[in-house]
Amino acid sequence: MTLKPTLLFFAAVLFASKSFAQDEDMLKGVADSTPAKEYVYGAFKSSRVIMSHSMEMLRPGVLDFRILHRFGNINQGLSQFFGLDQATIRLGLDYGLSDNLTIGIGRGTLRKEVDGFVKWRAIQQA
Repeated sequence: MTLKPTLLFFAAVLFASKSFAQDEDMLKGVADSTPAKEYVYGAFKSSRVIMSHSMEMLRPGVLDFRILHRFGNINQGLSQFFGLDQATIRLGLDYGLSDNLTIGIGRGTLRKEVDGFVKWRAIQQA
């Protein structure tokens, strides 16, 4: 009968000492690791904000057709169809060549001009 309590005592001491064994350099791996750069995306939901460009770029291979318009004065009534007859419209095609390069071409009704642009992202926020 005395063998069981003695064996139980030694087993408890043996397992208890193993349960407290830990690696002393646990924080060393945390201090040496540097966080990976995560670039900022989605500050704007589109590559355009109102009538101008935003910081967002089109992904490679994406073709974006845009219709931009500004209406005339509403207070001129039905004779100007509440500003719709005076609307200024621009039709444009934008194409993403790479993650950092977008090109586009468009035509507006204001001066009947054809315009184009090249948008290049030189730096990116991380």
